[in-house]
This record gives sequence, C-alpha cells and structure tokens, in this order.
Amino acid sequence: AIPDQPKNWLPLVRYRCAQPTDVPTCYDIQIWSYPQDEAATKSSLQYRQHHAAPYFRVAVLHDEDSDTDKVVGFICATRCIEFEQNSMHTHDSSGSLLGIHSVVVRQEYRRQGLASAMLQNYISAIK
Repeated sequence: AIPDQPKNWLPLVRYRCAQPTDVPTCYDIQIWSYPQDEAATKSSLQYRQHHAAPYFRVAVLHDEDSDTDKVVGFICATRCIEFEQNSMHTHDSSGSLLGIHSVVVRQEYRRQGLASAMLQNYISAIK
C-alpha cells in the first residue's frame, strides 16, 4: 500500500519541469536507486536542471496537509550531437539527439505504473 495515499493515487500525479528546489529530493531518490558509481552527483543534477531545464521533469503528488508537492519520480536528459562519454556531462542545446540519463521512481511508488506514465508524459511534453 502507498503510505498516506488513496488507492487510486496514480491519476493524482502531476508532471512539471523540475525547479532548483527539487534537485535535492531528486538526488536523494537517485542515490537510493542506482549503484554509487552510476548515480549522478548533486552538481550534475543541478547542471542538468539549469542548462537542460525542458528535459528535466518531475512527477509530483500534492500533499494537502502541508500544501506542498512531493516529488515521487523524475526523468532527466540532455541534448547532444553524438553519444560519447562527454555527452553524459554536458548539454548541447543544438544537439539533435536526446540522451536520457535517469528514469527514477521513489521506492514506495515503484511497480505501480508510475515510470510508464512518466515516460508517456515526458514524450508528450518534449515534442
């Protein structure tokens, strides 16, 4: 069961571009989701949010009690001209390729269709 959420919580999820204040939460979700040598650093997430903002999107649930959005997952990517090691660390706004770096869901929300919903929204949003 989802903590403090109704059974049909998935339709309540909203999607938006990540804000600078979302980065620490995204970092926390990422370090619990990837092996240490594969997880992005907080500074790389900050870079992506700042330089590739349209391609860094979060899934949020609104908490009525605190009147805040809880980040429950995110997708981040950067544009590049070709896929190479350097393209993992930079964003080239003129690039014709989009390299998705992370599709991450908070552990207690996994295996319930959120990642699929996030990807569907992501594709629609970046077209």
